[in-house]
Amino acid sequence: MRRGRSNTSSSSGWASRATTNRFFPVLGNHDWDTEGASPYLKYFTLPANERYYDVVLGPLHFFAIDSDEREPDGIDSASIQALKAKAISGDVDAQLSLARAYDFGNGVRSNLKEAAKWYEAAALQGNASAQNSIGSLYLNGDGVSKDPIKACDWFAKSAAQENVRGIGNWGYCFDFGIGVSKDRVKGAALYEKAAGAGDLQSMLNIGVDYWKGVGVERDLAKGYMWFDLVRFYTQTGSANRMLKWRARGALDAITKEISPDIKAQGESLSREWDKANRSKVQQSLAD
Repeated sequence: MRRGRSNTSSSSGWASRATTNRFFPVLGNHDWDTEGASPYLKYFTLPANERYYDVVLGPLHFFAIDSDEREPDGIDSASIQALKAKAISGDVDAQLSLARAYDFGNGVRSNLKEAAKWYEAAALQGNASAQNSIGSLYLNGDGVSKDPIKACDWFAKSAAQENVRGIGNWGYCFDFGIGVSKDRVKGAALYEKAAGAGDLQSMLNIGVDYWKGVGVERDLAKGYMWFDLVRFYTQTGSANRMLKWRARGALDAITKEISPDIKAQGESLSREWDKANRSKVQQSLAD
């Protein structure tokens, strides 16, 4: 079959090349019997990765799937292929899972543009975690054009649903006056709320505020406490390395400014907080 053949006839038996694709094949086992299904992939020009894809033709939405066990993205219900089909059909949980897969390279090559696409899709459906995540991408310009104002709009929506990281990031917007009037008191209050719920970045931020007396009354023991907690919770596991070293740097710096008594007080506060709230941090890290 010649690709692009028309359904209409002409004097030569062939019409001019079609301007749109009218033929949408799917991979078969014999295609995979060739090296990497390369003849199929080289011959056809299809949407997405060409192995599995979706296409809308008028009122119909078609899903072409690859059910061969040699499919790199998997074929079971938890595979990237399955997540994508569910995400396209509007499943918000699948959209969030797919976004995280692309964000962190879990089961698929990392692609921040695709991550942003699916975070925003889930965010538009009201998912608070996705709202915070797409906000973070807009804030840093990762996978999307940098837009701090839009970032803080998403953080506000996430915080309104009591998402812990969203609350902390909404505090950042007030701290630096992004999209809102600068209000360091409100920023500190939001940092402390998120820190109290187990968000490590917010612990570091409110620790700085107590150390410097920004937005709160200066309290070196509390500043030390928050830095010490971040140090403790980032010493093992897959902790954010940047956060880990920032916490250690802050702890070293504040230690040079305080007396042994204040340090001991800060360590005592840290132990008490951990004893009462460690599960909150574990939950925050798991989310």
